[in-house]
Amino acid sequence: MRIANITLPLGILLVSAVAETAIGYGHSVDARGWWPLGLSVALLLYAGYSVVFGLIAGDRILPMTYIVGVNGVLAAARVLASYLFFTVPMDWGVVNAGMTQLSFFQTLVRSAWTFYLLPIPFLVAHFVALRGGWPNVNQQPRNSPR
Repeated sequence: MRIANITLPLGILLVSAVAETAIGYGHSVDARGWWPLGLSVALLLYAGYSVVFGLIAGDRILPMTYIVGVNGVLAAARVLASYLFFTVPMDWGVVNAGMTQLSFFQTLVRSAWTFYLLPIPFLVAHFVALRGGWPNVNQQPRNSPR
């Protein structure tokens, strides 16, 4: 496993985690008080994602554009999801009274699982792309230095 296949995604997602925390800090009183915990959970999730990303890549030398592209889109999606979580209006009184239901979009944005499940499609796409031979990657010999 190549270190660059782990550290580059982790670096990109670190910036995303800080941006998500800043968005929460700016929109929520609760996030202002709990931001260290929120940031820690996000960093743990992204560290796990980066390790799995690196394990899937194995010893392949991935193009930097591929790594930045896949993880940049994930980072942008996470920042957008965080922004929408705090800005999509909800009338909880009407919803809790049973007078209306959340739309699919509102349910998706406000779901507690969105935060944890969003990286999974990116890992699946990464796995499928590498198993299908795209992008053009070089398999590094086992006895060469990393």
